[in-house]
Amino acid sequence: MNVPAAAPAWKQFNFFDVIPVKDAHDLASSPEVFKSTPEISSITSSSAGVLVADIHGTVHLLGQDFVPIRSWVAHDAGRVTHMVERGGILVTLGEDPSTRLPILKIWDLEHFDKKTGAPLLLRSAKVQVGNRPHPVCVIALSASLSHLAIGMGDGTVLLYRQFDQTLFSSSFPKPKVIHESPKEPITGLGFREPRPVNPGAEDATQEKSDTLLHLFIVTTNQVISYAFGKGASSQPTIVDEVGCGLGCAVMDLRAREMVVARDEAIYMCGPDGRGACYAYEGPKSSVYSHKTYAVIVSPPFYPTVTNASATVRNYVARAPDSRAATQQDISKVTIFDVENKYVAFSGPFKEGVREVVSQWDQLYVLANDGKLYLLEEKPTSAKLDTLFRQSRFLLAINLAKTQGVDEAGIADIHRQYGDHLYSKGDDDGAMTQYIKTLGYLQPSYVIRKFLDAKRITNLTTYLQELHSPRYGRSMLISLPDEMTQMLIDLCSGASLSPPQPPPNQENAPPSPTKGGSGGSLYFPYLTYNRGNATEPAANSSVTGPPALPSEPLPQSSQQQQQQQSGHQRTASNARRSHHDVVTSSAPPSPPPGQTRRGPLKRRPSPRQYFAHFVDHLNHFSMFLEAVAWNRWGQQIELEDGGNIANDSTPVIPSDGFLVDEESEKADQVSVWNTLLELYLTLSAKELEAGNRKASVIIKNKALAILKGDSRGQKFPYDQTHALIICSTKDFTEGLVILWEQMGMYEDILRFWMEKENSNVEHAGSTRPSVEVVRHLSLYGPSHPHLYPFVLRFLTSTPALLSRHTKDVEQILEVIHDRKIIPPLGVVQVLSRNGVASVGLVKGWLMKRIMESKEEVDADRQLIASYRNETESKLKEVAELSDPEHPRVFHVTRCSACGGQLDLPSIHFMCKHSYHQRCLGEHENECPNCARTHGMIREIRRDNERFADQHDLFLRSVEETGLDAIASGFSKGVL
Repeated sequence: MNVPAAAPAWKQFNFFDVIPVKDAHDLASSPEVFKSTPEISSITSSSAGVLVADIHGTVHLLGQDFVPIRSWVAHDAGRVTHMVERGGILVTLGEDPSTRLPILKIWDLEHFDKKTGAPLLLRSAKVQVGNRPHPVCVIALSASLSHLAIGMGDGTVLLYRQFDQTLFSSSFPKPKVIHESPKEPITGLGFREPRPVNPGAEDATQEKSDTLLHLFIVTTNQVISYAFGKGASSQPTIVDEVGCGLGCAVMDLRAREMVVARDEAIYMCGPDGRGACYAYEGPKSSVYSHKTYAVIVSPPFYPTVTNASATVRNYVARAPDSRAATQQDISKVTIFDVENKYVAFSGPFKEGVREVVSQWDQLYVLANDGKLYLLEEKPTSAKLDTLFRQSRFLLAINLAKTQGVDEAGIADIHRQYGDHLYSKGDDDGAMTQYIKTLGYLQPSYVIRKFLDAKRITNLTTYLQELHSPRYGRSMLISLPDEMTQMLIDLCSGASLSPPQPPPNQENAPPSPTKGGSGGSLYFPYLTYNRGNATEPAANSSVTGPPALPSEPLPQSSQQQQQQQSGHQRTASNARRSHHDVVTSSAPPSPPPGQTRRGPLKRRPSPRQYFAHFVDHLNHFSMFLEAVAWNRWGQQIELEDGGNIANDSTPVIPSDGFLVDEESEKADQVSVWNTLLELYLTLSAKELEAGNRKASVIIKNKALAILKGDSRGQKFPYDQTHALIICSTKDFTEGLVILWEQMGMYEDILRFWMEKENSNVEHAGSTRPSVEVVRHLSLYGPSHPHLYPFVLRFLTSTPALLSRHTKDVEQILEVIHDRKIIPPLGVVQVLSRNGVASVGLVKGWLMKRIMESKEEVDADRQLIASYRNETESKLKEVAELSDPEHPRVFHVTRCSACGGQLDLPSIHFMCKHSYHQRCLGEHENECPNCARTHGMIREIRRDNERFADQHDLFLRSVEETGLDAIASGFSKGVL
């Protein structure tokens, strides 16, 4: 078939990274469940996780680490052939040795059997059409669970109507044959869901096809559509005379169109006919949908250096052994962005592709060799950067809209596109893009680019759009005074067509004189908008803005002639008029106790001023301190009680400004990160200049940032950034503070240990080994694993051991008292080198040996007592169970009342005797021993229940280790 000429040429990018997925318990291999890939019969995604079925009839529900959460046998002694899930309802089709017909089973993935842990089986039925069984090719389930369709190998399509209503009822509906094509097997099925009707919209605006449920049926030769619902036709619609092979048809992610992949092209089919067609030649084995992408998998083939695909040629060229690479078959996976018409990824996979799964907003590829790969999509910012480098701004705009970028981000792309066109000399195209940034980009940015005579027409277009009711008042008042003056100067010598005033406003700003040709006709607009920049909000409810106090421009022909003959005088008068208007139109001061409210603006970010302080570090630090104090009320408090900022009350402006929480937080982090780096840089400079006192003061400021203020509040700096700065500047105190805040206590000890082992003289300062012991006393009580770590360090060299002998003894006592490691472990630690002698731990070992000996003796005595008791109990049980061994009772008093026994009396084998009157009716158990026996019976019942609770036993083993195993043996549960 010839490819249509309208098919677009695909632009290729690399917007996905291939990452191997490893097993959660073995990082050297792929997930365990995929190691037997030939035994996997079906894989599908679901709302609960990835579902994997094998040829033995078992279904595994996998979590995000690809470890089975639940596994159950769905079809005994038969393989699972198909699975589909919607809304927690799983439908499986499988084989059963007892019948030749496929078995349909419905499972509830949200409710599970308490005994087996498997999902509840709601329904089970045979799929039968006629007298001869036929294999199932494909199944489809509507999102509302109202319809289930099954496509057979003989070209028959079965439809279960009202499928959701029969899940919990007593009867199961019989399927209806809606399509038969004996010579064309079914290769694809898909439901197009109806759109919800908007009550407020007119019915005429919504197409009839959008209100009906459609079923697409794909065969090897055609695509057919069936409609269901009120007013639907009973006859099918032939959508296209082009079909596809099995696995090459899938619904797009929005479930609106059927994607049909053939060797020559990709077709999009709707309910009324074929839609878009995209040329992409080459064999295709399967197609999948992921977000806005279509994923095409090619059948396995041998790569060659002459292949038509650049991806295959690069694979062979980059292989270590090109000859071996051409002798191993591969499959190529290609990801298309159908909406934006480009290839987002193309890459080869060895041994072929078994399945592609879209789950958790990620795309996974399972190869035939059992290896699982994650195709991780790059962030939108990285994609846009790639497109910007290639000057593909139109594609960047479409991509940003598809990826959900906000209006401000899209406006910035238009701004960059305008800059690109401006640099190429395309002023008209640049102005078209700049106009689309109105409301987000400062007008002065654009006006400065067009302040010359040859671009005056483009500037006119921009000013006309700027004067529109949407932007006029909010944008012109933000123009700087010098920018307005430049516009006045430019307009005084140019001829601009005047903009139209806002309609139906009696108090609208003065309009330019009709028929005038001078650029000064824009002066009243400029002066009016600037003069009303601070107009009180109370006037905002007026229909139109108040009239200017200045006189309007003259209307007579004589004055027009004077304007045309004296540009310089007109410009001078206009400038004076502009000054007078701004002065006279300023609103009066508000009464006491009231605040003046004007139009809301965004507070400027302090980061835009950083570049001005590159060569003025002292002034830079003063600027940042003032910003933190006056904007957020944050200041550094030194240990001597002083602070950096002055004693004035912080000025924290909030009224009259739009506050963006994320931008404010980013500004705070930038200010404090920069302050920290500035303090360390200035401290080093002062130290080099010989001003040690000033260096210490500035370094204390850096410490104050890391520690926080006296109220316990942390300054909003980035800890990772601070770690890099402190490490680069060799700021030891700061590193220790950051490690403490991040809980990296072992890193603190390693730091001091490396200092000690660096062979650097430590004259006049505390030795690093002393710091190690001091920090151990601080962190050791809450982190016992640090004691063996420090013990190995202190016994690493004879010099350390001689200086810290008492510290070693104290550490040994703590290890014993807290039972951190056994004495044998201590011996192993100390015996790894020849530094520690036996005499060092002789006394400590003798104490531990004596204690261990006493414990062993106590345990032996306890074991002996248990054995004697057990022997006596066994002997007693043997006597009681021997019918030829009589039991003689010598008890003379009642165990209940204590009185003398008389007839009738009752004797129990536990050697307790009672008056018959002292026992209750039908009481056949000794009252004195009943409670004890009841407790024993309850313990045995608990042990029997515990024997079936494997999860609880494994949790106990993780917590207590061998104690749990020994307890299990003693209770008879193992």
